[in-house]
This record gives sequence, structure tokens and C-alpha cells, in this order.
Amino acid sequence: MSGLKRKFMTALALIALAFVTAESAEVYKENFNNYSNASKNGLRKAVEVKGVPGLKYALRLETIMDKKEKPIYLSWNSSFFDIGVADEVTVDYFMKPETDSTRYALFVKDKKGNQLVAPIIREGFIECCSLGRWAKAAPLKYDTWHHIRYAIHLLSETYDLYVDDMEKPKASGIKYRIPECGVPASLWSEGAETTASVSYFAQITVNAEKAPIFPPATLATQPHYIGGAVKTAEAPVIDGKGGDECWKNAQTFYIDKEGSEIKEKSSAKLLWDDKNLYILFQADAADMEKRANGETAHDGRVWMDDCFEIFIDPGLSGKDYVHFAGNSVGGLYDAAHKDGLRENSWESGWSAIVNKDSNSWSAELVIPFSTLGLVPKAGDIWGFNACRENPASSEVSAWRPLESFHNPEMFGKILFVDSKYQELPRETQIRMLGEKLYRAEDVLKKASANVKTVQDGENAEYFNKPCDALKSEISKFEKCLGTSQNFTAFYKNAMKANELYDSTVKLCADAERLSRFFAKDSENAKRGYVVSLESSMDKIPFENYSGSSESMPELSLAGREYGSFQMAVLPKPGSKLDSVSIKVSELKDKDGKVLSGSKIDSFMVKYVKTAKSSSFQQIIPDALWPGKEFKFNTPLDMAPFWFDVFVPADAPAGDYSATISITPGNCEASEIPVTVKVLPFSLPLKTSLPTAFCFVDHWVEGYYGAKTPESKRRDYFQFILDHRLEPMNLWVGGKNKLDMSEEDLEWTEKRGKSMLFLQVTRGTKDCEQYYKNMIKKYEGKLKPVFFGYDEILMSTPEKIAAMKAAYKETKETFPDVPRLNTSQIDEKLFNYVDIWCPLFNHFDKAAAESRIALGEQVWWYPTDYPLSPYANFNIDSDGIDPRVISWMTWKLDISGLLYWALNREWLSNYQEAERLTDKEKYARGLEWMTPGVQEKVKKGLRWPDVPWIPYFRSVSNPSAAPSATNGGGNLMYPGPDWLPIASTRLKNLRDGLQDYEYFVILKKNLELLKKQGTDNKELINKAEKALGLDKVTGGATSYTKDAKTLNAAKAEIAELIIEIQNELKKQRD
Repeated sequence: MSGLKRKFMTALALIALAFVTAESAEVYKENFNNYSNASKNGLRKAVEVKGVPGLKYALRLETIMDKKEKPIYLSWNSSFFDIGVADEVTVDYFMKPETDSTRYALFVKDKKGNQLVAPIIREGFIECCSLGRWAKAAPLKYDTWHHIRYAIHLLSETYDLYVDDMEKPKASGIKYRIPECGVPASLWSEGAETTASVSYFAQITVNAEKAPIFPPATLATQPHYIGGAVKTAEAPVIDGKGGDECWKNAQTFYIDKEGSEIKEKSSAKLLWDDKNLYILFQADAADMEKRANGETAHDGRVWMDDCFEIFIDPGLSGKDYVHFAGNSVGGLYDAAHKDGLRENSWESGWSAIVNKDSNSWSAELVIPFSTLGLVPKAGDIWGFNACRENPASSEVSAWRPLESFHNPEMFGKILFVDSKYQELPRETQIRMLGEKLYRAEDVLKKASANVKTVQDGENAEYFNKPCDALKSEISKFEKCLGTSQNFTAFYKNAMKANELYDSTVKLCADAERLSRFFAKDSENAKRGYVVSLESSMDKIPFENYSGSSESMPELSLAGREYGSFQMAVLPKPGSKLDSVSIKVSELKDKDGKVLSGSKIDSFMVKYVKTAKSSSFQQIIPDALWPGKEFKFNTPLDMAPFWFDVFVPADAPAGDYSATISITPGNCEASEIPVTVKVLPFSLPLKTSLPTAFCFVDHWVEGYYGAKTPESKRRDYFQFILDHRLEPMNLWVGGKNKLDMSEEDLEWTEKRGKSMLFLQVTRGTKDCEQYYKNMIKKYEGKLKPVFFGYDEILMSTPEKIAAMKAAYKETKETFPDVPRLNTSQIDEKLFNYVDIWCPLFNHFDKAAAESRIALGEQVWWYPTDYPLSPYANFNIDSDGIDPRVISWMTWKLDISGLLYWALNREWLSNYQEAERLTDKEKYARGLEWMTPGVQEKVKKGLRWPDVPWIPYFRSVSNPSAAPSATNGGGNLMYPGPDWLPIASTRLKNLRDGLQDYEYFVILKKNLELLKKQGTDNKELINKAEKALGLDKVTGGATSYTKDAKTLNAAKAEIAELIIEIQNELKKQRD
């Protein structure tokens, strides 16, 4: 056993010991020696127990069958008990299921009768219900007395089940049957409801236990993540070992992975005094040889190595924080983040000493409060997280698991405590912590203010009923807040306060909608709904959307260009939508002539729920379901729709119009005019920006459970080309093989494909003649590029050496074909790589410029990381992100864009039924994936009949944990009969790639104008300034979030294209 594992086991034992030595109070006891509630029919009565040491009396519950074979049975309920400020509750009892038909063990309920602990007996086992799902927990013999215990952990809302052996639980971490419960307040059981049975219960006791220190260790886990930083009278000796006596009093913060077990464990402890914060980081490391080398430069990329990362938000601002990181060889990094910007030049004066053992390493950190700008006092709360990036085990972990470490709103919390604080009454400690953290009273005040705003508004009478109901609930709840003793009750009350506040926010949105759109006797009021226009770069929220004031789409498009916009159908508050019908007319000019080849496609925007723990889930608009007739199984408060308008190549310039007719249910139709200004230029068939967005055919076949028909595969290729992307797959190929068949290659080349991706392997020379034939065949049509050894700089020295040998051989054989690698610019690979492709956050502009000057290229790519302040394609990224990435690419003089992949989540959505664990289901909010649903998915049940799972796992390691992000590597969905379904992100990416063509056209025209000469210097200056794209983006992390700003910048570029075209025409004439 490793040193850290021993420490983990010791720490767990100390937590257990803390509750053994905790303040314990017996809050309920029933021995049935004076039981007075026996039934007259004898089905519930106290009986004497003979031959069992320690047991004298028991409750006997019996079910009998009447003459008609109908069961007669009774239940038993304890009196209510009060657990006070307890952190843990232990229920102990003895039970004998005399008959194999016995059904119920002892249930634990809250005051409202909600079931927390719900065990039944079936086929010789105790089965427990966790979040509505039954599972076998322990074997149980019939006609035998058993000692049973529930150790209920109030703060995590879980319990452990002990049967006979009180040292080791038969099952642990069982969730309550009903998640939204109160605290334990009563016990219950009854006879079997269907058949004759006999069961006995004896010596029932309930103990409420309070940890000796506050905050208790169990508060440092899900869902609270509140830990204690203990004040020390004597500072530890900083030697990296953590052996000082003071560390024994510090709480352990376990650094874990959400949803799955961790291979190499790590932890952190905190102490403080008047000057410094002290942190002890301890890490398992099975092979310390893998940590022998690493970044040692000051403020270097230590996170590329096995490292700790500490995040601190002094004062709990929720936005500004500091970041400390250190690796196993002593490399250190610090930075301050303020107002969303990182200050790498910030120097904190912190220090850390690292100690290494044979199979673990540790570090002791000293962080001066003076550099943080705030000195805490007992009772203060700061934001905090302790994390680890471990490339040796391919694990990223954290005390407070987060999609992105850089999310201060979601940091865990540390409570600074000292000896005086620990002397306060527990009720006071809970109240002080709860009020500082949750501010429930302030939330209720805001909720009341919202209700008053609506009551004072012009439509007060319309909302009288919901206003009165909310006022009543708020009033009741204000009384509840003052009675909270237990932290769980305080937390639940605070969550309820937030729910009430959310309800009042919806009320305000409804009132605003009524006021803006449904004035008395208006057309909208008569129709009962309104149609609201939104930009395609904005995400229409699932709830509390009150509409926009714009209603008529106006587009300006070049030939071979798509334009897009959204419309939301909003019924009058209090009404719902059960269906929407859409009709679209043809685009015509002012003389009524149809624009041949043009089209307008309609889609309903479907929402996807992110796979995060339930309290942090978001519902995001993303999938675009094509059609014109939409019926809703569940009536909707609002229905969003997406429209694509396409103008064919070389379309005559001019103004065109069409009409979109929208009819909800049996309501009167709305006629929405659409105007399109066709510009006097066209976009090229083949995209100017090289892309490598992989589409994996065998994931398609796995999802549908059949080989993709040839016609359907080409439908996918056309779909990808329609979105100005390259149909391709970097990871398919090999000897005499390309990323698609030669027939498909020829088919796609004619329709817009522009790249020929070839595999780099040590056997590339074996394919020499075949590759040369293909390169020659498509000369001038397809640009050849070699690729291999993905993200090589993250690999071992041996693999890097193999990559160099293969790339060297490839260059010798194909001297004119560039070699692409997904790596940041690094001198280790100089002369081996011709096209560098770093991650967004590894792009270095100065390094890129130096390589471009040597004739090399620089592409870039995101995975599901990095997150904000970078743009990304994730489902919960800003709506404008996928579109603005092409603008950034131009701005930074980057030559290509890569992404893995277009359909990566298709794999998850047919494999997860085989792999999901209960822990992962809870961690990712997938409780809908019951055992029954899992079986149906295995047999072919698919989205949208079940929710979409918006994450992926490692392709090469199916047992790896799911990605922490949502939507990474997936920009399309699988529809019925192999139909590709676009996401809003894919559409915005397409529109951004179209924007890029505008930049290329303007630059070419500008260069031609300069070459031919002109006196119009003002026009040249305007065009050069516009091509800087400064109004839209300043670089990799600086860009507008405003759709109107981007559209205005594009319109200016379009005007300049036309103006220069006219200037060139004048010169020709």
C-alpha cells in the first residue's frame, strides 16, 4: 500500500472515529415492553421474545387472507422525533422476517411522509431504493433475527446499510428514495400487501450525532463542498513532507473525479495564521520515473506535467481569483484573474517545497495573505478549489469537480475557523454559515419585489391569481427560514427560496411579454400569440423568454451563401402551444420572378440538457429538426424555429422577398415577410480556409446498428459540404487506403472537397507509388497533406522519436507535401513539421510568425477545451462562438482549422447503456437512464425517444471517465433513417466560414486594385482597416458577444467588396 493510500485509509478512519466520538443523543427508543397500540385483530401487537440474548419484546406484524383471499394487514408508525442540529443519524434495530413473503423492513421518513430510507425484502435479499431505483444490497435469512443499521449522512443525503456485521457496511452511499426530502423524523413498516406474512421488529433506537468540529467532514462532499481551514498557533515547518503535528488537526480535501473511480489519489489540507495560508498537497504516483522531468521555468506550463492547481477567490467575489500551480519537479506558476482577464505578470511571493517518495509525492505551500489583498478572520468564507492534472494516469481531478477549473462561481468554499469559533453553539455556526452562503432572506426579498412589480404593473389584474399564490408561499417560507436548525434543512430552505425566486422571474417575464405584445384589442391579443425574431447567433432560453421587438428578417447574401435567423412563437401568458404549422413561399424579385435554385428551409430548435449534476444542469437550444408540421406531445410555453435561406451561385443581384406563414394550433396564421438583398458576387464552391473536421463512419454504423448504405453515406458527405467543411477522417487510412473510397473521393471533389489527407506511418514508403498516383491525379484539385502521431508532444520520448523517423521518411519520399501535426510550436519538432496545429490556448503569435516566415503554416484547433475566455464549439459555449472562430483565424493569420470530431457523441449514445455506473448517472444528471431504459437502449432505443447524452469517452480507452464538458466533438445529431441533423453550432460555424470567404474576396480585390493603381487612397485605407476585423475580435480571447456588431462588420466588408469591384470596373471601362 502506497504512503498516500495509507494516509487516505487513516483519514477515512479518523472521519469514522470523529463520529464514534461525536456528540450523540438518543432521540427515539422503542423496546415494545410497554407497547399500547396493539390492534384488536391481533395483526399488530407486542410479543415476548424467547431464546435471543438481549431481546425481550418485539413488535409482530402479520398479514392474513380473508375468506375471499384478500389480504388484511396493518402498518406501524413511530412517533415523530427531532434530530436537532445533527450531521448523522443512526437507526438501529433487530428484525426477523419469519416468512419468505415478508415485504418491508423499517422505512425512515421525514415529517411530510417522504421516504428517505426505503428497504424491502425480496427473494432472500434486502433491496434498497436509491433515487427511485431498486437494487439488491445484502442477503437476509428468513426466520432468523438480524441486526440492521442505517448510518444516515444528512449532508450528502446518503446512507450506509449494515446487516449483522456492524463494522463493515453491506452497501454504502445509497441515495434517498426521494431526493427532495426533509430530515429523518419517523419510522414506518407494515405487513405484506398481497400475501400472508409475519415479521418482527425489536429494540429500535435512533441516535442523532453531531461532529465534534465544524464544518464536519461530510460537508466537504457533494453537493455542498464546504471545508474548514483551521487556524494554527504554530506554523508548520515547510519541508514538503507534512509531518508536523499541526497538520493532524487539518481537514482533508479529497481530490476526486466526478462519476468514476480515480487511479492515483490525491488530497489537500489547509491551515492558516495571521500572515499566511498553508496548503499540504499529497499525491499517489505509482511510477515516479514518469515524473522525473518537467517544466522548471518560472511561470512555465507546469500543467503539462503531473501537478497540483490551487484556485482561491478571496472574499467570495464569484469572479476574481488567483491561480497557483506546481509540478512534481518543483516548477511553479501563479497568475491573477480579474474581470475575466489573466495577469501572468502578477507575482504573489508564494513558495512551495516538493518532497518525492518511491510511489508518491507531496508539496507544502505558503501563500502570504498580503499578496491576496485580504486577511481572513474566523467565520469568513472564501472560494477555493484544489485540483490535479496527471498525464501519467491520464486523469484530471478536483476537490470540487468542475467542467473548467477556471469557474469561480462554482468553486468550493472554505470556512476559516479557530478555537473560539469552535466554542460557538452549533445552531449559531449553522446560521452564520447558511446566511453568508445562501442569503435566503435576501433572495426572498427579491422574490417579493418581483411580485410587487407585477402587481403594480399595467396588467396586475391579469396576474392576480399567480401573484397571490406566490405571495402566500413566500410568506410561509419566511417563517420556515427562522426555524432552520440542521444545516440540511437550512440548505433545502435556501434552495426552495431560490425556486420561489425563479418562479417570480418567470412571472415578470410573462408580465413583460403581455405588456409588450398583447395590448388589449391588439392583433396579437386577438390571435393569442406573437412571433418574435432572433439572430441565429443568440440562444433562445428554454425558460423566461419574453421575446424581442424585431419581427421582419432582412438578409444580405452573396451567391452560393446561406443566411439564417430564428423565430420564436410565444403564446399569450397562461396559454400553451400544442402544434405549429409552417408554410414558406418562393423567393421572388419585385416583378414576381422566382429566383431559381434558391430555397428556404425550416427547422424546429430542440433543446438538449447538459450532463451535469442535477443542480447545475442547463437546457440549451441546439438540435435543428427539419420539417414544416410540428406537433408537441407535451404543450409548450414557447416554440423556437430556425430558418436557412440559400441563394445559388451567380444569382442576379437585387432585392427579393418571400413570405413565411406560421400557424399555431387552430389560431389565425401570421404572415412574416422575408427580404433578401442578393449581392453582386458569389462565394467559391471550395472553401478558402482548409478544415479537418473528422466524420467517423463506423460511429454512424454503431449508432444505427447496420452498415451505412452508399446513398446515405453520400448524403452525409453532401451535408458536410453544404456546411463548407471537408468530408474526411484523419484517423482512417494506411497502406493503399485514403480516408474514403476512390469513388467517394471523386464524387466529393466535384462537389467542393479540397483536401487530400494521407497517413504518416513508418510504412508510408510502402504506399509511395499509390500516394504519388493519387496526388498527381488530383493535382490542382485537392491539396495533399500528411498527418499522423496525434498530439505527439503529449507522448513518451520513444513515440516522439518514432514520429520524427516517420516524418523524416515522409519528407524524403514526398518533399513537396506538407506534414501536419497537432502540436504546439516546439523546437523539438523543428524540421519535422510543416503545418503546426496547436490547441487554441497553446497558440503563440510570435512563435507562429517566426515559423510562417520560414514558409511553414500554422493551423489551430480546440477539443472540448479550452473554455472561456476562449471561444469553443461546446454546447454551452456562447451562441456567437462557433461563428467568430473563423474571424479569429483570419485575424491571427492562421491557415487552417481542425476539430475532432463532427459526430463523436454518437458513440456515447449507443455505448453508454453498457458502461454507465450508478455513480456516473448521479454525477452527470442521468437518472432517467434506469435499468429498464438501459436494456431498451441496448436493443436499439435512440434519441429523441430518450434524452441525448452530450459527452464522450476516450475512443481508445472505453473504461475512461466521461468528458467533463458538454457537446465537445459533436456538431450533428442522428435523425431517423440515417438523416443528419444539424446543430445551431454547426450552422453558425458554416456562416463563419462564409464570412471568411468575404475576407478572402476583399483581400484579393484590394491587392488587384493596388496592383493596377488608384487615386482612391481612402478606399484602400478603409478596406485594410476593415480586414483587421478589430470591431469583432482582438485575438484568441478577445471578441464581441454581440451579433449586431458582427453583422455590421460583415456588411461593411460586403460594401467594400462591391465598392472595389466598381472601382476595378471603372478602370477596365
